[in-house]
Amino acid sequence: MAIQVRKEGTPLADLESVYEHILLRRFGLGVIGGALSVVLLATLFPFNFHLGSHIFDPPSVATAYDWDVLDVLNNVVLFLPLGFGLGCLSRAAPWSDAPKVWGVLFISAFVSAAVEFLQMFLPTRCPAFADLLANALGGVVGYFLFQVSKNKVCALLSARPRGGISHFTLERLKIAIIAYFLAACLVTAQIATSGHLDRWDESFPLMIGNEHTGDRPWTGVVSELVFANKALSRQSVEGVFSGRFAWASLGDRLIAQYDLSGCGPYPDRAGNLPNLAWRSRRDIGETDGESGRRADFAGTGEEGARVDPYSWLETARAATPLANSVRATSEFTLSVAVAATEGSQTGPARIISISESPWRRNLTLGQEESDLILRLRTRTSGENGSDPELRLPNVFVDDLTHQIIVTYDGQFLRVYVDRPDETFALEMPNLVLVNPGAALWRLASQPGTEIYSQVDLGSRGWVSYKIVYFGLIFVPMGVMLGVSIALGSGRSAKGGALLVAGVLLSVIGLAWVWGSGGRDGLSMGDIFLGLSMVTTSTLLFGSWAANILSTERLDSV
Repeated sequence: MAIQVRKEGTPLADLESVYEHILLRRFGLGVIGGALSVVLLATLFPFNFHLGSHIFDPPSVATAYDWDVLDVLNNVVLFLPLGFGLGCLSRAAPWSDAPKVWGVLFISAFVSAAVEFLQMFLPTRCPAFADLLANALGGVVGYFLFQVSKNKVCALLSARPRGGISHFTLERLKIAIIAYFLAACLVTAQIATSGHLDRWDESFPLMIGNEHTGDRPWTGVVSELVFANKALSRQSVEGVFSGRFAWASLGDRLIAQYDLSGCGPYPDRAGNLPNLAWRSRRDIGETDGESGRRADFAGTGEEGARVDPYSWLETARAATPLANSVRATSEFTLSVAVAATEGSQTGPARIISISESPWRRNLTLGQEESDLILRLRTRTSGENGSDPELRLPNVFVDDLTHQIIVTYDGQFLRVYVDRPDETFALEMPNLVLVNPGAALWRLASQPGTEIYSQVDLGSRGWVSYKIVYFGLIFVPMGVMLGVSIALGSGRSAKGGALLVAGVLLSVIGLAWVWGSGGRDGLSMGDIFLGLSMVTTSTLLFGSWAANILSTERLDSV
């Protein structure tokens, strides 16, 4: 029989109100703690703070996108939980609504200002006053959401079971674990396949030295261009650099091979794509100045095709076979020998481009001052391939010829410059985790507004995004498994063996789903990472749950 203990003369209703305020205060503190953790993780991760002049330079990974609805919504939603938690705490405060709203606005703006200040010392972040305004607005909206739902929140908190963990059952937890696993597989599959190339447009031509519109010129020499719809292995790449690898050995996986010596036009030796022919500014309607000068009369020779702002190379028809073959495999290898004759070219200046205009492309290899720029159209990078564009610094610091090989297997992008050991690798699904809101938006639709961001391929910290994602997936699973073990303690050994087998199969399944986007598939490193996270969280929360269960059983005696 339940016994109510209260001071003499204290109405029971008042005690219930006090209990309600205690519950609401605890709930609000929990929401605020979680909200601040999410804010710090979303805005400051991977926490690689640095002092230096870079705080006044454009970031390597820009998060200051063009002002658009999606960006505003992301920043507003990010601070909704903080405002909601502050509303819970302010419930018992002896103030009117106006001071509470101003207090929430001030706290939200203060937290946002602190974050924006700290972002000045992160080379991967870019502070913006617009973010502060949107964050402050999000806090206020969260406060009003609590005001609208406060009665329901209080009722739910007061009516929750007070038996703690003991009110759970193994059957319910099994259903929850299975449902969670299926949901995690669905989300992971979307992220793992976000780098697929099935959105390449078959109507775009292939160009060297410019866009079709003539407004992104590059000055330099290109002597060889090869495309294959297969990602070469490291051994094959070594053979290319040493001269032992024959492109013809790829068979029908070799899509295009252009030798650009002589005056042109240049035929595709593989016989799949149209000839690369010279195109001048006169061809796009410009007749003033040197617009009619043709590089086939002035800039070619044995070293390769020399392009400049007045003349470039372009296929007369679309590179349809190339686009279709890459769409079918979501793999490619691009090999090109280039020499930039100017180190200050910007735009980025187009070295190789499969595109329709400066705003729509399948693939672009470009130059931005001394850096190599790669734009690749995937399911989440947009029609311009600019979210993000990939940057490899200090490639064009001289006018020498550089052999550049880019391979992509649907998951891992690798760039080799001049030798096989000069490798820059990036697991493309990690890029979705940099800005999950924009990426998941694009997975569901293709908005016309372009978002620009930039990834430094020289950075080695991108794997940390996958570690965080795996933690978000596997730690909750470990928590549920730990509680299940505590509830099922003392049961048959067969049940324990089945639980261990279930954990192992779940980790292997999710690791397989993550690797399904690429050629390599299942990774032992991913399995080990998932198992370590699940095991650690299971042991920790299993011990915690067992202690709570013991306390609850003693209290019930």
